[in-house]
Amino acid sequence: NHTYENGACTGCGKPEEGASLPEGYVAIYNVAHSVVMTNEASVYNNKEQFGSAAATLADGKLTAESDNVALFKMTTDENGMVTFTTKDGKFLEADGTNVRFVDAENDNTKFFLDAVEGGYYIRLANYKYNGTKDQYIEYFTNAKVFTVYGMGEASMYVFNFYEMAEAEPQPTETEPQPTETEPQPT
Repeated sequence: NHTYENGACTGCGKPEEGASLPEGYVAIYNVAHSVVMTNEASVYNNKEQFGSAAATLADGKLTAESDNVALFKMTTDENGMVTFTTKDGKFLEADGTNVRFVDAENDNTKFFLDAVEGGYYIRLANYKYNGTKDQYIEYFTNAKVFTVYGMGEASMYVFNFYEMAEAEPQPTETEPQPTETEPQPT
């Protein structure tokens, strides 16, 4: 028995049949490891990639232990290819080696979402290793980064897409201010 919200089961992440893409800006969330992609770019093994932050899913929204979560608007073209665009108009690009943001849409900013148990694989639409092996966005657990690679241990490749929960305003404590008093006559 599944309860669906934002196109996926709130319990196990299974995609809802015929689900459409989320409307707002969403984080890319790795289900098995409870992490989201951040805007923190780095290089590991001569590959550009993005860092990760721990995240918690509750009521169909994410909260993260970071304020630099990468947020994307997802759009689908007439061929079913998905593009991830940031609020400032950058595109998520994966070229078989690097994962990075670029200024203009190109062949490497197109992805297919392959529905699987627990979410989606994010498959590069226009690149195959040696022309034959599909490449996917992965959460590489050893380095705690989002990178690109051929299919390996499945949990590193299963993602869902959720909006971030609104940050609750933190109460501000004000120090009591000393009050000036007039000297009292004696």
